[in-house]
Amino acid sequence: SSPRPSNGSGGKPGNHAKETIEINKVQRHYKLLVPKSVEVKTPAPLVFALHGLGDSKELMSFYSQLDRLAEKHAFVLIYPNGRNKMWPLLPAIAKDDLAFFDALYQRATSEYNIDLNRVYVVGMSN
Repeated sequence: SSPRPSNGSGGKPGNHAKETIEINKVQRHYKLLVPKSVEVKTPAPLVFALHGLGDSKELMSFYSQLDRLAEKHAFVLIYPNGRNKMWPLLPAIAKDDLAFFDALYQRATSEYNIDLNRVYVVGMSN
């Protein structure tokens, strides 16, 4: 299908390893990678990479090697950090993680030109 651009702007390229966003008065951490191969005028795919139980955004970046793939295929990559190194499945707890995901999606699509038809989530166990 043809791209559906978010027309976001103002975001900087680079490896932003220690980003934070506040969700329900809690600072949440994530890594944002915007490779140099991502062109501002071309809508880029967006990939969320969720780490496994006991992992972190740093470990997921290391063992998945998704950073290299993002550079090669020109996509924006976000590694969110789960609280207490996990992604709880209980609805009462998971609602904060869903709010975290929604906020990251909103930030990425407003700051970068994301192809809204190509947003993906990958993960490791948990």
